[in-house]
Amino acid sequence: LSQGMGNHLLRIVVKNAFTGEELMLDLNAWSSVADLKVAINHAWQIPARFQTIVLGSELLHDHSQVLDSQSYQLILTIDSVRSDLEGGSFQEQLQVLSDLQTLGCKVGYSECLINTVVAQLESEVPSVRDAVIETLRMMTWRSDDLVIAAITDRLHHLDHSVRRAALEALSAVLETGDERGILSICACLQDDVADVRRAAIQSLSWAVERGKEQVIVAVSERLGDVNPLVRIAALKTLSEVPSTVSAEVSGNLVTAVMAQREDTDVGVREAAQQALHKMQTVIAKERSSSNIDGLTHCPSPPNAMSRKTFRCYDTIGFWDGIGLIVALVGLCINLMILKDLAPRLSHHSVNELPADIWAGLIYLAASLGTACMIDRLAVVHMFVNAQALPLNWIAAAGVTFAAVKLSMVNKVRNYETVSMPNVAMAYDLVSGGLQLNALVRDGSQWHWEAHFGNLACIYLATTFAFTLLSANSFRTRQLMTKSALYLGASLTMGTFSGFFASAGGAEGIRWLFLLHLLILVTSCCQCHVRSKLGKVA
Repeated sequence: LSQGMGNHLLRIVVKNAFTGEELMLDLNAWSSVADLKVAINHAWQIPARFQTIVLGSELLHDHSQVLDSQSYQLILTIDSVRSDLEGGSFQEQLQVLSDLQTLGCKVGYSECLINTVVAQLESEVPSVRDAVIETLRMMTWRSDDLVIAAITDRLHHLDHSVRRAALEALSAVLETGDERGILSICACLQDDVADVRRAAIQSLSWAVERGKEQVIVAVSERLGDVNPLVRIAALKTLSEVPSTVSAEVSGNLVTAVMAQREDTDVGVREAAQQALHKMQTVIAKERSSSNIDGLTHCPSPPNAMSRKTFRCYDTIGFWDGIGLIVALVGLCINLMILKDLAPRLSHHSVNELPADIWAGLIYLAASLGTACMIDRLAVVHMFVNAQALPLNWIAAAGVTFAAVKLSMVNKVRNYETVSMPNVAMAYDLVSGGLQLNALVRDGSQWHWEAHFGNLACIYLATTFAFTLLSANSFRTRQLMTKSALYLGASLTMGTFSGFFASAGGAEGIRWLFLLHLLILVTSCCQCHVRSKLGKVA
């Protein structure tokens, strides 16, 4: 109902058709429907895009004039924004999501609109995914069945960024204490991508704080994750464990967290220190209070020398600048090889390159494929997440550049074209009659590039072996299968590359044996310290 008040103001009474609520407004006499919508938004926090103003049976447009002595009705049209979400630009999507956040839980939403909003978790624009998470937090009641079902479907998406966003969204809409999403989130702890595993750990923090023992056990298993950021996230979450958990769970947890003080990553060690400090009430169940201070101060363990050896040798990380110096030296050597190699390659077309270069590329692909078969996450860690990431890539480039250079200057004499393998070729490879591996080919020992390439090979092999062990916190019993695969693959690749038959490979074999013996000794030291920590706990 509208009633005139003088020549300048109209007193407008608008009725909300959804709630039956009435609103009295004072508007200028020349106001339009668009002005009316602005006033309604200011009073009821209903964005104009969701408002439809009806006069009698007529839908009014924004430019229509507000008339005197008429009845106006407000109808909410929510599903009309689906087209903007599905086909609009990302700026339009962000504006729609912002308006939905403003609207909040004032109205009910259809299943179609909920699915449309959740589907934007698959957007390629990170800001849109973040806005969807906040929108779902604001527009739905906690633990809404439709929303949870729609989000859970995205936990299996092929894109890891979508899975991570779905985890954050699920955590936002679940009511504290709701256990329906726990199993779905726990399944993501085994995801192939570290960011997803870390997001899953963070999403389970409320369950850990409430003492859900199955969740505590699942998160504690991530302390052996190959990625240090995941281990840090697990430590931060586990530090909130209450003292009400059972003695068995708390005892195993304290032992596992104490073991992280021996981690190769300094961030993990610091997170373990902080976690132990916050877990004093849990630790008090396992030992007397007089020992807690010694635990939280974390004195150096008796095997500090073996830990230092392990830290230094694990991809020669950038501790104390040693790794940086080694990386810079390796980079300079690579540039020297590349500078000498570039003019040689420029005078040859692809078809004119020596056949053993292509054979070498096959060896390289086979080696990488075999390493991925043994432990794909360890390979990813070496070349994506490792602290000495530049050094690992420099070593890999050094092997490639050195092999190509030697193939140009010390050519193979009995292999002119790439051919399919056969029994006779296999025998020649094993016996040394066919020397396709340029790094150990007769005559290559007189070129310094061969020594550099072999050293880089040994470094990569040893680093991979150490990564395998540290991935499971040096629990060697759990690594028997992978260790057997690693040994078998190393012997096979070495045999068919002529490594054992050539004179140049003898020195490499000795170094490889010594370094892997060091791995074994360090592993035994780590396992010994772990067993002592377990007895103390």
